[in-house]
Formats: sequence, structure tokens, C-alpha cells
Amino acid sequence: MMQAFFYRHLVPAKELKVAVSRRWVQRSPVVMTGETPVRIPAGGTVRVKLQAPGRAFADRLQLELSEPPAGIAIKNVSPTRDGAEIVFATDSKKVKPGLQGNLIVNAFAPGTETAGKTKGQGSRRRASLGTLPAIPFEIVAAQ
Repeated sequence: MMQAFFYRHLVPAKELKVAVSRRWVQRSPVVMTGETPVRIPAGGTVRVKLQAPGRAFADRLQLELSEPPAGIAIKNVSPTRDGAEIVFATDSKKVKPGLQGNLIVNAFAPGTETAGKTKGQGSRRRASLGTLPAIPFEIVAAQ
């Protein structure tokens, strides 16, 4: 940071909330492939493929549903040649056929251990990398 009469100003890392880099990085958007809305069988699973910039997408990120309807969860995330594949699972006791909406998936960078208030206690901090495009869904009867 520039400051009058002083070329560099050091800021403690624990208090650094935003870092502005001069590097410009072109990022490709994440795109869902396949039919929409995604039809998820009640009590079953469905695979959703995402096109993303490189295989590192699934290897380095943690994906998490934001306020999902009761009974819908991410079962697995695996890398593919073009991006990633998310497996969504449903609990037939909590979801009924006909339920519709959008699944919102947040992406996080894995955190590192940070010092807790008490010696020996630590907490995990994750950096939010953003939200994937909304995934429209519909719960259908199991076949």
C-alpha cells in the first residue's frame, strides 16, 4: 500500500481482509451440461456434470450446498476430464415427488489450522471462492 513519504506499508496478515493483485487472470465460467431441470429420484441419486477450467477444479475445492431443501445433499464430487461431476442424493422420507427449486453450490478453498483461544484448540478457516450457477431441480418418483 502506498503512503505519503513511505513507499510500502506492512499490514498484519490476520487483519488483511482484501488483497488487490495487479495480475489479470482470465477465468472461464463454470457451466452445467445436460438437461435442466435436473430430475432427482426420491430416495435416489443423480449425477450432474460441470464444465470447468481444468481438472484442478474438483481436486482443490470443497463444494457445499447453501441452504438446501431438507433431504437433499451432495454425496460425492469427482474430477472429470472437462471439470467435475457432482452426485446429489435424496432421502425419500424428507423429499416428495413434485418438489422443485434451485440448488445453490458454494465453492471453498480448503483451510489451514489457525490458533484457537485456548492452547491446543484450533479452528478451520476456509476461503470462499464464490457460488456456482444455480442448478434447477425437480424431485421425481423413484423408478
